[in-house]
Amino acid sequence: MPVTSCSIRSIGNENYRIDFNRSYDFSQILKYDVYHTSYYTMSHESFDTLPNYVSGDLSLSSYFPFSKPYSIFAKSMILSIDLQSKINVIKFSYKGAFSENPLVIKNNGNVIYSNNRYSPVWETVCILAENGNFALEFNPLSSSGSDYMYFDDFTLYEIDILNKAVLYDTTGVLHKVFSGDNIIFIKSLDKFMNESEIGGIFSLSVCDSVKVIVYPNPARDIINIASEYEGEYQFNLYTVSGGLVDSYTGIKGDDVIKIDIRGKNLIQGMYFYSLKIGSKSFNGKLTVVK
Repeated sequence: MPVTSCSIRSIGNENYRIDFNRSYDFSQILKYDVYHTSYYTMSHESFDTLPNYVSGDLSLSSYFPFSKPYSIFAKSMILSIDLQSKINVIKFSYKGAFSENPLVIKNNGNVIYSNNRYSPVWETVCILAENGNFALEFNPLSSSGSDYMYFDDFTLYEIDILNKAVLYDTTGVLHKVFSGDNIIFIKSLDKFMNESEIGGIFSLSVCDSVKVIVYPNPARDIINIASEYEGEYQFNLYTVSGGLVDSYTGIKGDDVIKIDIRGKNLIQGMYFYSLKIGSKSFNGKLTVVK
């Protein structure tokens, strides 16, 4: 079962404690993957009109909509969009009857969600999807039969950077939380290797936080540097004995700095780095793998 509620509070030193409800399940939960980011864009559709990415036997209904003024009422429906970001979270709400024709969600042709039962009350679904085609299909070949669906509150989160914390209990500490609006979602893995759905998207507004993320760590080919600061930058990479491997300079705008370490003949192991952006300085450790 997915996580449906959580609380987050600052514990100082730019760390945040998260506590969430223990999901009821028939099997033991091995671990919880907690994802969070402030690097995302959100688009939301409450269906004042029918958008051009939706087709089928459709109409707008004001009969108990999930979000006013309308919901989509469908006897058949296909929603198809091309996701540009590497990581995406899709959230929507629906209810209806699916005895003959299930509701099916596909990501690049692979089924990632389906429902073939009667759902008389509104259900909210959050799904993690890769870049490529995202398709929602309900009775796509015919509008005959008694099945129907109400659909509303479609939200797309396009994520540029996604941080992950692995917890083995329902409480833990999150690091690398940026200032501004953050989103958080949680997935669990049980002892049979069944992964839960995302229960919900939780929001967190942070006033003061980590200002730089260097990722991936370990790194292989490219080092990415995300920061809220802008200006001239210098990134120095050192061996553990203090020898300078290389120095990289440039202008940091609102994009991510990319450091290409291919062709540097780096051996696998630990390195240190120093980063200066404008008048701000940072230091850290970085592992290089082959």
